[in-house]
Amino acid sequence: KQIGIRNVNTLAAITPGVYQSDDGNSLSMRGGRTNATTYFIDGVKVRGVTTVPQKAIGQLTVITGGTPAEYGDMIGGIISITTASPSYKLAGGAELLTSQGLDPYGYNLIGLNLSGPILTKYIDSINYNKPILGFFIAGEGEFQKDSRPAFGGIPVLTPDALSDLQQNPL
Repeated sequence: KQIGIRNVNTLAAITPGVYQSDDGNSLSMRGGRTNATTYFIDGVKVRGVTTVPQKAIGQLTVITGGTPAEYGDMIGGIISITTASPSYKLAGGAELLTSQGLDPYGYNLIGLNLSGPILTKYIDSINYNKPILGFFIAGEGEFQKDSRPAFGGIPVLTPDALSDLQQNPL
């Protein structure tokens, strides 16, 4: 929760035996191919994109060797994500990150989460409402104005140069 990483793959890449060519890219575990990494979310095998909001991750386990029997026979490594549990009291949060006006990327991210009890049971002996049923909702949205801006801007032909090229092609 304290590390400044938002992507599951980038977070897993700080584990020994895990290689990632660039932030957010696929992982290679123990020298295996990038498609040999298997993802589980709450015990369910997931294929494709594994975008889980940062606030929704309760626990992240990276297994690079000695695969437990519960996961079966895997070639590469395993990333197991356990989502967060409901809180005992109503809690929530929102965050907004933006680089609008600071750089040419125009990065924007908004994250929301809400958690709490739905049904509680009062325990007389300790004067406490114990949650029996609860909820947890989290979401994230990201938008970039330009994900790969050109250094120094984009060169554009002047109308005179374009006209000259059209009249005198090489």
